[in-house]
Amino acid sequence: MLKVMIIDDDSMVFRIVKKTIPWEKYNMSVEAYAPNGMKAIEYLTENKMDILFVDLSMPHMGGVELIKRIYEYLPETVFVILSSHSEYRFVKESFCVGAFDYLLKVDIDDEEIVEAMLKRVTDKLHIMGKEEERHFDLGDLISKLNMVSCEKDEYWYKIQALSMKKNINRLKVAESLFRITEGQGAVYGCYDGCIILLHFAKDKNQIDKQILSINENLLNENGDIIGTGESTAGIYRDIESLYFEAVKNIDDGFLRIKEYLKQNYFRQELSLQVVANELNMNKRMVSRYIADYSGLMFKAYLNEIRIRNAQEKLQTTNMRIQEIAYTCGYVNVEHFTRIFTEKTGRSPSQYAVVKKADKME
Repeated sequence: MLKVMIIDDDSMVFRIVKKTIPWEKYNMSVEAYAPNGMKAIEYLTENKMDILFVDLSMPHMGGVELIKRIYEYLPETVFVILSSHSEYRFVKESFCVGAFDYLLKVDIDDEEIVEAMLKRVTDKLHIMGKEEERHFDLGDLISKLNMVSCEKDEYWYKIQALSMKKNINRLKVAESLFRITEGQGAVYGCYDGCIILLHFAKDKNQIDKQILSINENLLNENGDIIGTGESTAGIYRDIESLYFEAVKNIDDGFLRIKEYLKQNYFRQELSLQVVANELNMNKRMVSRYIADYSGLMFKAYLNEIRIRNAQEKLQTTNMRIQEIAYTCGYVNVEHFTRIFTEKTGRSPSQYAVVKKADKME
């Protein structure tokens, strides 16, 4: 059964569309509704839909802006415009950004028109299942750059490629980037199954700091990213070659280390040598991956993970502090208390009291 979502600020239109069209006849089911683009994105980051019926004129985020923002991250979704006669100019624009078909609101009860449109949609979905990934488009990436920068020849550039697990919700990763990169010198897009970030700054060192910051936030939020690759720094005319360099350099080394530590942080015997041995790497490689992607040395990075887990236990359980220290990998309570206080500004007992009081309010 194909899943349908209707996005329209008029709930009456939603009810009419849901009730009037015989969805089951076309092996379809209306599964969700959103009154505007922002609510739709919020839902789509957690749920997969096959067909989106999108109104063009909505508050907060209209249909064209919505499609423009999410189209490339939902490769198995078909967009259909719900249109009024007076919106023809916007319908035309929506086709330019990814819409596949349209349905005039006055024709919702015309079975012949609806059937022809839904036949085109199901045919498109069938073809999409056999299509390859959206290939790298330098012009598309440059267009995004043009929207935020008019001094292109004055910057240094660096490409970062993120590869992801198959069949994951790419929109969730893209929306994380939308928030994390705000105010930063970066644009991004989805090509050949990877999310590609183009970083730019007038200072090479600033790009590296920016990548460290984005990595720390993005990789902590998205466990579906399984590999990253970076290019060297280059000038504007090098952007295409920087892309191929970054994709060639994709390696899942840091992410394997990150996942391993996430699963084993409680082991008191954990050390740089233990991690290297169990992941079939050498110590220097493990240390370099952690430093490059987090800006921290091994012990400091391990303490970050252990203290985050200790904070969660202090907030959500009634475990004793000594017990939490041991279950987070610390040999003695004194050492745990000192590290915890340095990282959070409060002792474990103070932190527990404050956080549990906050929850009760």
